[in-house]
Amino acid sequence: LKIKQSNQSKDTLIKIFQDRFGNYRFFLKPNNQIIFFSEPFISKRQCLEKVDFFRANSRVDKNYKRLRAECGSYYFVYVSYINGEIIGTSESYLDASAMEHSITLMRMGIKNVKLDKEVYMV
Repeated sequence: LKIKQSNQSKDTLIKIFQDRFGNYRFFLKPNNQIIFFSEPFISKRQCLEKVDFFRANSRVDKNYKRLRAECGSYYFVYVSYINGEIIGTSESYLDASAMEHSITLMRMGIKNVKLDKEVYMV
């Protein structure tokens, strides 16, 4: 599996939004497809801190907990290896290879990805 890092970083975006409960979240969108949503955070500052952790530690494989849902689909949870806190959850996948492809995208340079700090309401 080969992915060109320069194109991936250019086409990928981390976006912050505020959900209907007033919590702040972020999502990761490579190639115009959302593959990861964060957990809710009470403040924008806390959300940005989690984005910074996520970006700085995206290459660490032990942060990715690979799981299988009762319906048989695959997904992963991004967990802080420092304290076990769940940072976010992926979309669901029909097979494990598609899930691994998304993890590879995340591990290949999220540090350099554009962060849109403007908060959008959902």
